[in-house]
Amino acid sequence: MDHALTTVAVPPRTIVPPSTISEEARRALSNGAAEPSATLPAATDHDAWRELVAQMEEMSRPFLSELLARCAYRPVTSEIGGVTCYTTTPTHVGEGTFGGRSER
Repeated sequence: MDHALTTVAVPPRTIVPPSTISEEARRALSNGAAEPSATLPAATDHDAWRELVAQMEEMSRPFLSELLARCAYRPVTSEIGGVTCYTTTPTHVGEGTFGGRSER
């Protein structure tokens, strides 16, 4: 039997962060919802995208610097298809390991 599907309308509603997650996660969801949504540039506006990326990098640099200062890691910079890529590997995890144990 082939029936046409009917769309389902979901009206705007207020959703409380779930009690099944940590208080920190609830706070993060709440804080994220309190901020206005970002307006993104048109997909074809390459200069605007470059500017947005630069702004996001500048904004996240202090947080990432603090985070990385607390971690033991080995950074590697490489280029893939003309794009600069950064890979970090925790120094306490050896090659061929996952979760601190050897994967064979």
